[in-house]
Amino acid sequence: MRLAFFTMIFSFLAVLQAAAQESVVEAAHIAANGTTTTVVFDLSTPVEPLNIFTLAADSGRPYRVVIDLPEVGWAVAGGTTLTGSGLIHQVRYGRNRPGQSRIVLDLVAPASITAQEIVRASQDAPARLALSLSVASEATFNEASGFPELPSENDPSDGGTFQSIEQVLASLTGGDPNQSSETDAPRTRTRPVIVIDPGHGGRDPGMVAVNDRREKEIVLDMGRVIRDTLNETGLFDVYLTRDEDVFLQLNERYAVAQELEADLFISIHVDSNDDHSARGATIYTLSERASDAEAARVAARENQSDAVAGFEVDEELTRILIDLAQRETMNLSAELAVMLVDGFSTQGVHTVGRPHRFAGFRVLTAPDVPSILLETGFGTNRQDAALLISEDYQVSLGRSLAQALIVYFDLGAEGEAWLAQNEAAGN
Repeated sequence: MRLAFFTMIFSFLAVLQAAAQESVVEAAHIAANGTTTTVVFDLSTPVEPLNIFTLAADSGRPYRVVIDLPEVGWAVAGGTTLTGSGLIHQVRYGRNRPGQSRIVLDLVAPASITAQEIVRASQDAPARLALSLSVASEATFNEASGFPELPSENDPSDGGTFQSIEQVLASLTGGDPNQSSETDAPRTRTRPVIVIDPGHGGRDPGMVAVNDRREKEIVLDMGRVIRDTLNETGLFDVYLTRDEDVFLQLNERYAVAQELEADLFISIHVDSNDDHSARGATIYTLSERASDAEAARVAARENQSDAVAGFEVDEELTRILIDLAQRETMNLSAELAVMLVDGFSTQGVHTVGRPHRFAGFRVLTAPDVPSILLETGFGTNRQDAALLISEDYQVSLGRSLAQALIVYFDLGAEGEAWLAQNEAAGN
């Protein structure tokens, strides 16, 4: 029933989107800053869905970033071919096929897409599509490049790159993916059920760290270590939304937690910032209004995961889901965030200033499961990038979570015993 309800919302918003007027690209702005280049397109109205991918240099053609989008008009001064700056040699626009336009960024060197966002119009600014590019190695660029093959409607697995929620639940519970995961009798449990969600995956690599490690790889390794660290306490039952390099849509990620009747959902990510001195972990919880500009930027970036993989993204849907989220669930999430800040301090995990922030993260909108999003550090900072792939650091994150969860769930004598043992060991 729950999934059918969300499907109905998606279908309704898709109809509204299809009826919208064709958008027009009114201006393009390119800014280079050291090894990072940002391109911003001013739009008459926001455009979705987007499919953004990279293509390797071949047959005399340069490295390219390709943006496929619904058919749009082009009213940019300078015509359909624009001179670039920084990592961008030139920008080209054209109609790719009926109903679709394509913008190509010809690059002067391999580059990774480190951030992207769609911004709706405000009183002071038009709607915008913005991408940030950073220098990458040729090997990293080539490995992530290629024309995407979008999943067919009848085959959500897409040859192993995509997984359906039924496949995920079957792998977690040992069941038949062709049978419903629902049961008539309520599940019995003696320990809190925690679902860890390693972000991105499949054709959505996330950001690329300064050590050329992709976010989807970092958080998968990290998710496994955190799962094992929590399970070793004997106090929790912990599951991953993905235990391999596959893509799940944002609504499917929290649906896994709902179907498992989880007590907590934790989505883990790697942060990025043009200021490469920025470092430390940040804990985010759900709110319609962002706590600050940085929280809004991070939420906009993470909410584009579906668009990177070629699925529709609608900001209005996010607002509806946030409105549906139970206030009690959001308050519980915020309480846990405060406890986790203490856990980080005890375990020596460095955090940003004001480590608990909040914004409209779509992956946190399950109305019946307290949820947090953990940005585990900045891949754009060399010190953090080295820590993120360190098992010692990943174990520290797991122990920080264990400490916070023991207090959050009030696990009594067993929890107190683990805390005492952990403190005695100097961890």
